[in-house]
Amino acid sequence: MEENYVEMEVSEDKVETVAAEDDACQASAEAKPKGIKGLIAYIKAHENLRQMVLFVLFSFICGATQFVLTYGLSLMRYAGGSMATPFAGWQVSADFALFAYDSTAEFIGFLVGSVAGQVLTFVLNRKSTFRINDHIAFRAVAYAILALLIILMQTFLGGIITKSCWDAKPDADGFLAFLFNMAGLVTGGVSAVIINFLGNKFLIMRQWKTKSVAADGEETAE
Repeated sequence: MEENYVEMEVSEDKVETVAAEDDACQASAEAKPKGIKGLIAYIKAHENLRQMVLFVLFSFICGATQFVLTYGLSLMRYAGGSMATPFAGWQVSADFALFAYDSTAEFIGFLVGSVAGQVLTFVLNRKSTFRINDHIAFRAVAYAILALLIILMQTFLGGIITKSCWDAKPDADGFLAFLFNMAGLVTGGVSAVIINFLGNKFLIMRQWKTKSVAADGEETAE
């Protein structure tokens, strides 16, 4: 009888434990935010994903800023004079030149828009995406070098893509001509965002000091 009584008590304890675990799981599931709030919470809980999402978001903001400045300043060509004269750019080959524009105003728009977009990208991502507050001067110089290389790559790659489209169909006009130009812009833009993110995450905005302190702590513990 005593053995049966003990077995019954053990069974009741197991049932209570399982029930408590079920209640805890249910309460945890109910406590988790759903919908947009749940998505935001999930992104915040995964640092690499949070950095990627913020970086892409800021890239759109900076890209829009760059576009507005580039387009707005390019309108100076209608003022005539030196602003309306063609800008030869850098002759790479007999039939292709980097930074060649139909007017000097368009080149100025490109230059000012690119610089403003890159500066805004650096500031936003340093403070919000990667949360870096040390070695700002070094990181700014390193980012400027990376930005210059990206602008050269973006201009060259976009120019090659656009030129290839026009070579395939020289008499394109209207919507097709717009697609040719957009193909170069999109290809160069996407490539720039990917290279920019990788360069920032693993080199320019890398938290060297934090990792160094962590390594010292592990050595001390050993």
